[in-house]
Amino acid sequence: LSSTSVVAATPHSKSSSSSSHYGHQQQHQQQRYPSSSLPSSPAAAAGAVVAWCGSAAERRAHLAALVKAASSVDKLAAVWVHCRAAAGTAELAVLFNRLAAVCEPRLMSVKGWNNAKTLLRELLIASEDKMGLMAGPEFVYIIAALAKLKASTDQAWLNRWLAMSRHKLAGLTPAQLAMCARALCRLDMQLGDVKGCIAFPAWMHNFLAALRPRLAAASAYDITKILKCLADLGYKPTRQTLTEIADAVETKLSSLDSINLTMLMGAFSALKYEPEPSFMRAFYAEVYEKLPLFDDQDLAQALCAFSQMRRLMTDGFLTGFLQEVAAKLPTFSTPALASVLLALGQIGYKPGKEWTQQVATHLQDRLWRSNVHWIATATWGLAMCGHTPEPSFVEMMLAGSAVKLHKMDAGDAVMLVQALAKFGYQPPQGSSVQQLWLKWCERYCFALDTFGLQPRQVSTRDGWWGMVCCACYGSLAGAVSWALAGVYIRYVWLAPSAGSINQIDS
Repeated sequence: LSSTSVVAATPHSKSSSSSSHYGHQQQHQQQRYPSSSLPSSPAAAAGAVVAWCGSAAERRAHLAALVKAASSVDKLAAVWVHCRAAAGTAELAVLFNRLAAVCEPRLMSVKGWNNAKTLLRELLIASEDKMGLMAGPEFVYIIAALAKLKASTDQAWLNRWLAMSRHKLAGLTPAQLAMCARALCRLDMQLGDVKGCIAFPAWMHNFLAALRPRLAAASAYDITKILKCLADLGYKPTRQTLTEIADAVETKLSSLDSINLTMLMGAFSALKYEPEPSFMRAFYAEVYEKLPLFDDQDLAQALCAFSQMRRLMTDGFLTGFLQEVAAKLPTFSTPALASVLLALGQIGYKPGKEWTQQVATHLQDRLWRSNVHWIATATWGLAMCGHTPEPSFVEMMLAGSAVKLHKMDAGDAVMLVQALAKFGYQPPQGSSVQQLWLKWCERYCFALDTFGLQPRQVSTRDGWWGMVCCACYGSLAGAVSWALAGVYIRYVWLAPSAGSINQIDS
């Protein structure tokens, strides 16, 4: 808030000094921040504000200037203690923003951080009582300050903010609307708690109603941030609204960089929305032009987003995209490359032996440094791409994952065993590699036992145990491995009852 806007603000009624609630709070604050310990500046000037003669607008403008001059939490607290009775809604917004500006938890002492939290709590109490008098921008600046502070408000305060601010959304600019949405996602609260507020559905309805007539004036950056927030909040607008948003951003795609192009498609993907072919043609053209600017994370995230829109994927686009991946392969981390392979496996695309061999060679010496999730993801992706690996690749995968199998989850277990079945790997009989293989199988089966899944749970996981056992039968070497799989069929898949065991034995 600029000083001129504070001066021009319409004076609001002061809180009653006779109120026992505020009297008690003020007394409590003065005990927390005794006058003798207050900094000489701006506290000395702040003490004079209450007794200073002048119009209400002048007093509040002077207070806003003191707030902006405060260079620490203690000095800001001193201004608040002496001048809270003179603070209106505009000054509260300035106080919130100044607190966010001077508060740096990494550089503060424990005492300073505790003072900051105390001051924030008192500002939240004061703001809740004055929300009925706030203008739209003041709601925005307060929630943005809370997001910057990574503050956690109680659900009651947030519900009141949503209920009161939704009537002011129509007067906000596109940038302010985007700021509101981003702040809601960045609060130190579970997104489920944000969505659980009673006023949330009505606020979102008003938010989209305020956004739609402003789409033409909104920047592509603001639209992208809003879509990302809608996806994070799990709030899906109607298809008509999403189509209007896509139409508005289509003509502005050239203003987006690689990160925001990826974010835009990722948001559409998360919202289960497939843009019209005309939008996708314009989008692909923009991505083609900026592919040299994409790093490994951009390429991985973009392909994962594209994979959710199989109907709109073209072989020509994927060919050019994967050529860019191959050109930048030395810069790729294992997680990014595994994400690329996962996306290709999900859409069933076969990039060709030359490409998959190049990727497998890059991965081979890096698998042992990766966690079991990325090992499983990358191996499964290569298998689904139709790759036939060299025995040395599989052996490196087995050696790199064997000591980490206890950390895998159910999805990792399925991907590992499906990939091995797809590869059709058989270790040489009597070799040291066979010993590694059998040791890996043993640890794998012990890891499965730790999941403790019951038949009812298994039935909701798309036949998870059935896939594991069938894949084991197709890939594990010899009767010993099949016997291990049979143990899991007997005791886990059919439940450890005497009748079911006897049926399997017979």
